[in-house]
Amino acid sequence: MTAQRVYRFFPALVALSTFLIFLPALQNDWVNWDDTGNFLSNPAYRGLGWAQLKWMWSTQMLRHYIPLSWMTLGLDYKIWGMNPWGYHLTNVLLHTANAVVFYLLAVAIFKITIPPKAGAEIPIGALFAALMFAIHPLRVESVAWITERRDALSGLFYLLAILAYIHAYQPGHPIRRKYYWLCLASFAVALLSKEIVVTLPALLLLLDIYPLRRLPLTRKIWVEKIPFVALSAVLLIRMSFVANDEPLFDARIGLGWFPHVATPLYNLAFYLWKTLIPVRLSPLYPFTPQKIDLASRPFEISVIVVLSITATAILLRRRWPALLTVWFAYILTLSPVLGFVANGPRLSSDRSTYLACLG
Repeated sequence: MTAQRVYRFFPALVALSTFLIFLPALQNDWVNWDDTGNFLSNPAYRGLGWAQLKWMWSTQMLRHYIPLSWMTLGLDYKIWGMNPWGYHLTNVLLHTANAVVFYLLAVAIFKITIPPKAGAEIPIGALFAALMFAIHPLRVESVAWITERRDALSGLFYLLAILAYIHAYQPGHPIRRKYYWLCLASFAVALLSKEIVVTLPALLLLLDIYPLRRLPLTRKIWVEKIPFVALSAVLLIRMSFVANDEPLFDARIGLGWFPHVATPLYNLAFYLWKTLIPVRLSPLYPFTPQKIDLASRPFEISVIVVLSITATAILLRRRWPALLTVWFAYILTLSPVLGFVANGPRLSSDRSTYLACLG
């Protein structure tokens, strides 16, 4: 069997590895952590009748507007009833699909950035990237917790949107409009699955710079992003009503104004550390340090790490543009949960890295 034929089995290898590693999740039960309120004591989501659909498209339960995620959960109820096995199976299958789509996305990006003569480097590199994303310990919370269906579902359409965008604007080829519209449609579905994907328009602009190298950024390129920005704006407006009705718990209350500036830097370093060295993982991390100031060692280390990586990425932007793209993509993707907004942050959580690790 030739090497090229072996590479054709890589998507299946990614799927099989991901599914088998998360197979034990099917033994899980409901957990007393949002599952009780979302499912066990909530008859409103059970089914796909008019009453259930009306509730799904209007509810802001637990500060989320995720009608499509609720619809998949309603479908689970139609099939499995209240047996958690089926709900976990859907989560695992969605994550498995994400791993395969990410493999295809990695191949598409590597074909642009790596010389054609590289040969085996492209599929092997894509295989490594897909498995690093799929089986990383930080994925467990998003996949093995029924409530976090929204991560896997939004992630699927987020990845499909980026893949379609890469195909729409292949360097040296005419623009393929059908992929542009597929990207926009996928983004709309992703937004209705979880709001964290709201930063995708900025990420697409980043991809225009590298690896697509659509430079200079002409007016046409900016106009292309208007429909994406409009969709994000509509969701943000919708979420603003949720914020007014249900103020978000702010772990920085009573700590002064400085933590509101320091928290994003601290969280950036915290999530990066957990990504690179995934030890001492927890379903809930206390807000540390309890007091952030210039003399706080965690804050000092966070500032040094973030500024060092940023400076290095900027200095090497011509020789190694991928580093700058990956770092900015990491910041962009995490920005909704870093604590930039006035009523944040939420406590740090493994699930927040589901999309951020893609870079």
